[in-house]
Amino acid sequence: MTVTHPSRFLVFGAGGHIGGPAAEHLAARLSDAHIRLVTSRPTQVEALRERHPKAEVCVANYLDAADMRAAFEGVEAAFVVTPDFLDETTAMGNIVGAIEHTGSLVRLIRLIGDPPGLREESEVETEMSGYDAGTAVQHLRARKVLSSSNAPVVYMNVAAWFMQDFATFLLPPILRRRTLVMPYDRLMNYIDTRDIGRGPPSSCSIPPAPRSAVPTTCTTGSTPTRSARLPP
Repeated sequence: MTVTHPSRFLVFGAGGHIGGPAAEHLAARLSDAHIRLVTSRPTQVEALRERHPKAEVCVANYLDAADMRAAFEGVEAAFVVTPDFLDETTAMGNIVGAIEHTGSLVRLIRLIGDPPGLREESEVETEMSGYDAGTAVQHLRARKVLSSSNAPVVYMNVAAWFMQDFATFLLPPILRRRTLVMPYDRLMNYIDTRDIGRGPPSSCSIPPAPRSAVPTTCTTGSTPTRSARLPP
């Protein structure tokens, strides 16, 4: 059976540290493909056009059904990464509606971040589920919507801290008090978001692999490290 790649791609979060590398890897691997980049912030449009001169750039809001229909128009494969605390039920409902409306998609790659084996929101510890729509539950809600639809979805699970976090929200206490504020002495995985971006180009093919409700978990191949043993 001949396997080819889609020719029209959609990448969400193109201005971020996951969607950006995904777009770069797609362009490098499939130089003739049409790539549509989506950002939710109009202020990022010009920078994205400069960084990706061959790509189409558009602004869209996950919570706007019309925006999603426009973003998915004519697209064959899409990579979806969402921000924390998003209303995933509404957002993924809009994506499912857009896929059904356009009828061209053969592969939807959804990035999630759940502990391996977690399937239901009821399995989340009470202390964590109290942060309604937070990262402890939002990906489970997204999966519930997508898996119950006919969307050609596969899940890319990253159950790890991002190395880039050390230069963002973890940085202020390091600068102010030379203190790393982390869950103490827990086994943790760490991954570079640029490596995550390599996944989407490898997950698209025609004919596509079967849709799957079981996430593929991405790892670095290294042993999880306890936060207490991180080098000073």
